[in-house]
Formats: sequence, structure tokens, C-alpha cells
Amino acid sequence: MEENVIKIEDNVPIKRNSKYSEYFDILYKMKSGQSFLTYSYRVVDEVRHRDWEEKIPVCYRSIKETGKPLQYRVWRK
Repeated sequence: MEENVIKIEDNVPIKRNSKYSEYFDILYKMKSGQSFLTYSYRVVDEVRHRDWEEKIPVCYRSIKETGKPLQYRVWRK
């Protein structure tokens, strides 16, 4: 019978593997009144969750222009 053995490793580098980390970095660097635009509601949802966790004052708005896909603007208050 073979036993499963868990190997413990030290000094393994930790990487941020979130596909939204680019947007989180932008959120942290933004100053009051600055904003960014995205076409993905999933980005908005992830940023909304992160700002709720860290109590970052942010507001959102959806923008629909004729002939263009729905866009979302994220502002730092």
C-alpha cells in the first residue's frame, strides 16, 4: 500500500495569478477623480468586490453608445 506524502517546501516565490491583477494595480494607483473604461462586467464585478474588501471609495457607471458594445467606467472618489 502506497502512502501519500506531502512535501513541505521553503522559499517558494509567491505570484499573483489573478487575471484581474492589472486592474487591481490600476485601482491602487488611481487618484481621486481618475477613472478607467472596460467592456467586461466581470472586471467591474471583481474590482467592486476588491474595493468593498479594502474600503476604497469607487463608483461605477455603464455607458451605451449607439453602434458600440456596452462599456463600464470605474471612478475613484
